[in-house]
Amino acid sequence: PAGVQRTLDALVANGVLTCFSEGPEAVYAIGPDQHLTAAYYRNTIIHFWVTSAIAELALLRAAEEGVIDREAEFVEEGLRVRDVLKFEFFFAERDAFVQELREEVASHDPVWRPALEAGPAEIHALLRRFRPFSAHRVLRPFLEAYRVVADTLAQWDPGAVVEDGPFLARCIALGKQYTMQRRIRTPESVSKVLFQSALRLARNRRLVDPGDATLVDVRQAFADEIWLAVRRVDAIDALAAARRSGVA
Repeated sequence: PAGVQRTLDALVANGVLTCFSEGPEAVYAIGPDQHLTAAYYRNTIIHFWVTSAIAELALLRAAEEGVIDREAEFVEEGLRVRDVLKFEFFFAERDAFVQELREEVASHDPVWRPALEAGPAEIHALLRRFRPFSAHRVLRPFLEAYRVVADTLAQWDPGAVVEDGPFLARCIALGKQYTMQRRIRTPESVSKVLFQSALRLARNRRLVDPGDATLVDVRQAFADEIWLAVRRVDAIDALAAARRSGVA
């Protein structure tokens, strides 16, 4: 506690945090326009929780209706999220990463495979054994920023060149709009740095170069992929809120 207090005091002194201490308990909050600064401190340590966060999203996908081989889908979804975030984090090679995913789930429940194959109810019960939940805290800023870029790209003329300056300016404008509309929840998602990484991913997937009308569908599929990932983050957020309230 003493170490935490020293850190809080230092962040308050530097304007990153604010402190309201007139009540019985001090209340700390990120200062005005300081979310990106706070995100810098957070991002120095979140790599410790990235695999767990991805495992949470992968379990949600495996629990969805219509999935035949749930363990295979768990692995594939984990690899899909890894591919989306490959310009943000250093991941192990494919096979090693899959093993890390499995070990992460096993750390919460050593006998997890039967639950995974038993169906949605057992998978959700398995997921609720994760402590703490990570996806909503670790992955939301990245995926929300990628959603802004994907939506901007989906609206871009497929025959027009994507120039970084005008494109990123439109992303920033759309990100501010989404923030005001509560379509994204974290102000640090409106970040030029994150938008640039998302644009790099889009280039890697050959979604940026001008093309014919079919490019519209491919770009929309990319936007849908990111949107689904954000929806699963929302689901983890809801589980965390239910746990805090004592409902779950």
